[in-house]
Amino acid sequence: MKSTSLYIQNNPEAKKFLNESCNGKVEYVAYFDQTNSQPNGVTLSFDDFDPSQNMGLDGFRQKVQRGPPYHRFEYYFPIGCYGFGLNVDKYVKQYGNDWLKKDGNLNEWRIMYYGTKQAAVNQILRNNLIAGGAQDYQNTECIDEFGNKVKVGRGIYFSDRLSVSKGYKNPVQTGNKKFSVYFMSRVNPRKLDKVRA
Repeated sequence: MKSTSLYIQNNPEAKKFLNESCNGKVEYVAYFDQTNSQPNGVTLSFDDFDPSQNMGLDGFRQKVQRGPPYHRFEYYFPIGCYGFGLNVDKYVKQYGNDWLKKDGNLNEWRIMYYGTKQAAVNQILRNNLIAGGAQDYQNTECIDEFGNKVKVGRGIYFSDRLSVSKGYKNPVQTGNKKFSVYFMSRVNPRKLDKVRA
């Protein structure tokens, strides 16, 4: 941590990142610094973040009802996590911002979790999520978000509960803490099928 503190002290951008994006916590900067230096590490720039969307996720109820009136769903809070807001301006320009709101509007997208290994984070941030080779449920019959029976196609697996996504990550030790990456994603409910493992 001492080298990270020195790095912050000598780097105005790192100091700004510490204060604006990391809630003043040196261990967060140490994590990003450590993973950025690895061959398959997280190479985020300061512009990739939107600190106005950062939040500690303790002290919430376990779940609440969310979504538009025609289709309510249970949202499970990721208790015990600290969320770093990513800059989604390009998507707001493309789709507007109704999909991001949590006010029950007709275009609100569902919040889902995606756990991943550190080595995959860069590709996801640069190229978005892409359906992988392991399509365990492809062609399985399931129920979509609107109660219709459909066949699962090729896709990306999310969970509405962080506890399920935890099985797909690998923690990185930084100092005396372990850090893991989960994407708290917005998913278009019209493209979401439910499969119970």
